[in-house]
Amino acid sequence: MKSIGLDIGTTTVCGIVIDTMEGNVICSHTLSNDSAVKGGDSFERLQDVNRILEICNQIVDGFISEYDDITNIGVTGQMHGILYLDSDGKPLSPLYTWQDKRGDLIYKDQITYSEYMTQQTGYQMATGYGLTTHFYQCVNDKLQKEAVCLCTVPDFIAMRLAEKKRPIMHKSMAASLGLFSVENGRFDELALEKLKLGTQYLPEVAELEAAYEPNSRSIIVSMALGDNQASFLGSVSLDSNILVNIGTGSQISIYAEAYQKDIEIEYRPYINNTYLMVGAPLCGGAAYELLKNFYVKVLELFQCEIPKNLYELMNEAANSVYNTENPLVVDTRFNGTRSNPKKRGSIEQLNGDNFTPEALTLGMLQGMCNELYEIYQKVPKSNQDTKALIGSGNGIRKNPVLQKVVEDIFGKELYIPIFGEEASCGAALYSLYSSGYFQSLEEIKKVVQTKKGWRIPSD
Repeated sequence: MKSIGLDIGTTTVCGIVIDTMEGNVICSHTLSNDSAVKGGDSFERLQDVNRILEICNQIVDGFISEYDDITNIGVTGQMHGILYLDSDGKPLSPLYTWQDKRGDLIYKDQITYSEYMTQQTGYQMATGYGLTTHFYQCVNDKLQKEAVCLCTVPDFIAMRLAEKKRPIMHKSMAASLGLFSVENGRFDELALEKLKLGTQYLPEVAELEAAYEPNSRSIIVSMALGDNQASFLGSVSLDSNILVNIGTGSQISIYAEAYQKDIEIEYRPYINNTYLMVGAPLCGGAAYELLKNFYVKVLELFQCEIPKNLYELMNEAANSVYNTENPLVVDTRFNGTRSNPKKRGSIEQLNGDNFTPEALTLGMLQGMCNELYEIYQKVPKSNQDTKALIGSGNGIRKNPVLQKVVEDIFGKELYIPIFGEEASCGAALYSLYSSGYFQSLEEIKKVVQTKKGWRIPSD
């Protein structure tokens, strides 16, 4: 028996096949997500969902033609963004992605759409959140008349792979849209009423873990699981572990059995009515790309050849000044924060000795990790007593210097899962769990711990 896991990212779509007996990834295939669509307005960030479906079908069909014992498909991927469906489950709109900026446009009285929603409801809303986009569409009369439902793109893909016409949404996906009471496990109807938004476009949110009935190929497709939750499930073998993910974005995630009020950290739905405490900077790992682009412009300015291994050279430069005195202090909140979108980054402690590319590169890596550590310090002390620090994402996997920075800032040894497709693995495992193959989360954790294993960066 084998299970497919799909991770629908913004720039790539990754598919893997897990052997359910061994817990090993036996096949992996990644394709470019070339579905970007140019919108009519500069604030739009759109993707063609039919093209995304083509890519997913290409990966799934390839796996099914190679293996005749695939029983399950799990789906995860980019959250927050939405598309609209008609009564037959066909898309009526492009995907308005999590990067869409219409929520930052002025609504009234010099207040943006997202700020107005926050003021009216008390929920922290941001541009790119599905219901922020939906609010803008409703206010400006831009909804398609045939629209009956909205959902995320992983919801849409899971629904279509299951050959259904209406999506069922996991709480992890629902919460990513905004105006969702994590404590109560449902959309807040009072908050929706304050904005004159009805519930008629919202999909069904499942109370318990569930999967669709088998499709015509006798394959069970589970509800789509949030990519943060899927990465945690595919990486962490013990509840007491911390997961730090750094790629284009960055996140820190810690398991919690119960929801606590008045805690200055975001709670997200996980599995079996448990939660993840999560901090997700708006810039995150993209800060390192900003610095790389800066170096590219400098090289172009002086008509120099741009090396293909620029990231490797940056890593070496940072490592060369790793333990020197008087480091630069870099604040990497270049895109603000969710609570303060106008906040900006900074560079401090400049002097004649550290005003160098090497110090700036190291300071950028440290700034990325410091932002995550500041979030970690807001976690209740009882949840900070962890057994291990788990690192995931290409930012960590491909950068030994960043691995050292994470260890030094958190004061813990860093472990990295052997398999790099954490979210895809988590989606495949979740599908097996939601369809009853695994009877408990403990069985999954045992597979992750004993089969997948960890490797230490120094290995």
